[in-house]
Amino acid sequence: MNKEIELKLTVNSAFADFLSQQISDFHLLEQKERFLTNCYYDTAEHFFAKHQMGLRVRGENEHFVLTLKTKGQVQAGLHIRPEYNMPLFSSSPTLQQFAEHFADNPIDELADKDLYQLEQQLIPIFRTDFCRQSWQIDLANNSEVEVALDRGEIIVSEKAKMPICEVEFELTQGNLADLFRFIKNLTLTDGIRLSSCSKAERGYQLAKITELSPQDWVAKWCHFLTHVQQQNSRQILTALLQYEQQLIEETVGLGADYFADTFIHTVERVGAFFNLYHYYQDNAKLLGQTLEQRQSIVPIDEDIIQELIETNDYLYQGIKQIIRQHSEKQNNQQAMQALIELLHLGSYVPRLINLLWLTQE
Repeated sequence: MNKEIELKLTVNSAFADFLSQQISDFHLLEQKERFLTNCYYDTAEHFFAKHQMGLRVRGENEHFVLTLKTKGQVQAGLHIRPEYNMPLFSSSPTLQQFAEHFADNPIDELADKDLYQLEQQLIPIFRTDFCRQSWQIDLANNSEVEVALDRGEIIVSEKAKMPICEVEFELTQGNLADLFRFIKNLTLTDGIRLSSCSKAERGYQLAKITELSPQDWVAKWCHFLTHVQQQNSRQILTALLQYEQQLIEETVGLGADYFADTFIHTVERVGAFFNLYHYYQDNAKLLGQTLEQRQSIVPIDEDIIQELIETNDYLYQGIKQIIRQHSEKQNNQQAMQALIELLHLGSYVPRLINLLWLTQE
């Protein structure tokens, strides 16, 4: 079993092209380009999806690898999860080999399953086929990161397809702080965002096996305010970050049209972000308190506090401007489009990375 630690950006084609040029400025240990075919399997009852796992067979030049990714932890685009890999002799998944391959380190979700019977029930659900450009980069402090630019498609059928354009930054050696610094030092243009949604999650949604549906963010915010008094600064900041990333992922996933259908839907969605940014404005000391608490455990750049204060003020003013214009013009589509653009600012990425840096164990 390997533990995969990566940050993922959903990007546009302009940033993808620019990144390919920008990477050459770093100390490259290796670079390559390859085409990967990936078929995701599950049972008709969606056993793996229900357990928040992904089972895939990856093919490259007639070589095949079976991969099982378990739930792990995902926060603001930072993915930390157990990953099991096993070579295959063909493109057909063979689960029984998992039991033999990982006898000393069993997979909890499969512990009480008849793997032969489960294997017989597997059916292909969707494919993710993409070209991957990757660079292994030597950072300071003996840290290394692999940057992978993926461009291709998620395919359920000829009529059900979705584009892939994303960058994964995987820490292959060293400290998480070095990964954070590396990404922050890139030129991050508008039109990108940190994403907590994997290719597998998007594939399951496209296949209509799982569904993205809106949550009651007023109730979630009230729950946060009710419980905040019993928590320390890091716990509060962690809850805020989780709230923020889930809110962003849902808003972008459902899209501007979904919330622009009625005035109240637009007001509620914009209001959810206003509550968040306004809380940071009123509780700026929370950031410094968390930094002081965390400095005794892991080294953190002190200038990230000022960066967070400045970025949040910019977002707070931006959301107030959206509210003013919506109140005056009552144009739901315009308000929601402005909100989506705000969430794709290049400066939003360092903001979330700084919050991750403050809250990571």
